[in-house]
Amino acid sequence: MPPPTEPEIQGWILERIGEIVKGTSKIELQRPFAEMGLGSVDVVTLIGKLEDWLGIEIELTLALDFPTVESLARALSAALSAEREKSFGR
Repeated sequence: MPPPTEPEIQGWILERIGEIVKGTSKIELQRPFAEMGLGSVDVVTLIGKLEDWLGIEIELTLALDFPTVESLARALSAALSAEREKSFGR
């Protein structure tokens, strides 16, 4: 089964953020997590749920390095693709 695409990861993250902040008016792909109302505990929870969904370990600092839905989804998509290529010996 192929890994989720970048748009699929974005959609998944947006849904989880919507559950946390209980409103969609502030949720945008390029808006930093903190500006959308996510605190540090929320980000840790989000990363944990991402790990469960994607089946990989994610460093918490990734959310600091990539503080928007768009940038985090791009980084995760690239990591998943690299991991898949590695596992298939490419």
